[in-house]
Amino acid sequence: TDTSTAFIQTDTLTVFIQTDTSTVFIQTDTLTVFTQTDTSTAFIQTDTLTVFPQTDTSTVFIQTDTLTVFIQTDTSTVFTQTDTSTAFIQTDTSTVFIQTDTLTVFIQTDTLTVFIQTDTSTVFIQTDTLTVFIQTDTLTVFTQTDTSTVFIQTDTSTAFIQTDTLTVFTQTDTLTVFIQTDTSTAFIQTDTSTAFIQTDTSTVFTQTDTLTVFIQTDTSTVFIQTDTLTVFTQTDTSAALIQTDTSAALIQTDTSAALIQTDTSATFMIKLTTFTEHFNCYN
Repeated sequence: TDTSTAFIQTDTLTVFIQTDTSTVFIQTDTLTVFTQTDTSTAFIQTDTLTVFPQTDTSTVFIQTDTLTVFIQTDTSTVFTQTDTSTAFIQTDTSTVFIQTDTLTVFIQTDTLTVFIQTDTSTVFIQTDTLTVFIQTDTLTVFTQTDTSTVFIQTDTSTAFIQTDTLTVFTQTDTLTVFIQTDTSTAFIQTDTSTAFIQTDTSTVFTQTDTLTVFIQTDTSTVFIQTDTLTVFTQTDTSAALIQTDTSAALIQTDTSAALIQTDTSATFMIKLTTFTEHFNCYN
């Protein structure tokens, strides 16, 4: 919250749309992901919902190889999702959305169609040939004890196909994103819950009250990240990433090193220039 403004973008920009060979929610090798103990309920997905697809060595909701992500203990409830909610698809080597303390990142406004999904948009949906939550080798993924239910998914979903050479995080004006308050349907839909890197007292991507963040409309694909990304480690009794219904959020793209924010530092400040200046600079 407050002061720091990161990744300012302008107007009718298509942000973070990726296609091709992205694999979502596939975990392989010696990866230990989503380990839960006691009566915790983690990653409950119903209907055609697919949430947090990731590929390769990224440590964000999609993890492969020797990663340890979403390890939760005690009675924490993490990544509970119902119906058609969608959120956090990340792939490749982008380091995105590491936020701590009072930092406000990802401001969007105007006619920019970014992070907004509604109606018939197929976001984080996984279907048939898509390998979702597949774990192989010595991988211990989604281990739960007692009566917990983990990672229930259905098929016929299509999950965030993304392409390269994409302009990422180009947004403008006064929209504050990734900070939500109460009845919001995005990334953490529970009052004072902290999510997406829950260490100490830092509150990152906390959504409370009536704020709706990263809603995607139609077929737009936003915020997909891939590869060696280490994000969203949760510990103890934190209630993180509880999603319900048609929420969709935080999809990030390839090799972008973006939004690494800590404390109250004002990082990644981008000077907004006129369209002519920006266009000429591009040429």
